[in-house]
Amino acid sequence: YKAHLEMDNIRQAFSSAHSNKWLDEAAKNAFVIATMTKTYGPMDEGLKCLEMALEFEDISSFWKLKLSTLLIEFYFHLYQTNKAKSLFYGCIRDYSNVMNDEYKVRLLLLEEQFYARENNPEQSLIVAKQTLELTKKRGLRPLYPKALQQMAAKILYTGDWYPLLKEAISIFKEDGNITQLAGAWADM
Repeated sequence: YKAHLEMDNIRQAFSSAHSNKWLDEAAKNAFVIATMTKTYGPMDEGLKCLEMALEFEDISSFWKLKLSTLLIEFYFHLYQTNKAKSLFYGCIRDYSNVMNDEYKVRLLLLEEQFYARENNPEQSLIVAKQTLELTKKRGLRPLYPKALQQMAAKILYTGDWYPLLKEAISIFKEDGNITQLAGAWADM
């Protein structure tokens, strides 16, 4: 019940921020709503909030990158692959100046999924390896188990995937990331 009340407050905050053109507040609230609805639904609400927040031309490049990366995930999961790819390439082109390692990895994770969806296993494996190396080298713990999980999926029939997935599961357990843990267990 409290979670629903809090979401109602966040929705109201987004609505007020959007109508008053408080760009950072609109962006922050859109991100929260989209993150929650991506996991718990309804996805169309998160999608709409992201698109509305990105309509502001004066929003900072950092927020454009952050919101756009999440919007790419929405488009991808909704099988709007052309929209997802177009926005992906726009992020690479337009926001490289504000892109930190976390967002480089997030975009690599998405790029790998594009290749997998296009049935291009060679390129998918190359990007999965790059992603895993970057997360490990930069110590990006929140993204590292996801990179392990994607790498395990790439070598499922050609390599030793089990240790990768086992390590991802261990990290998800330690971090209490139940949603990702369930996904990793489903991959076993």
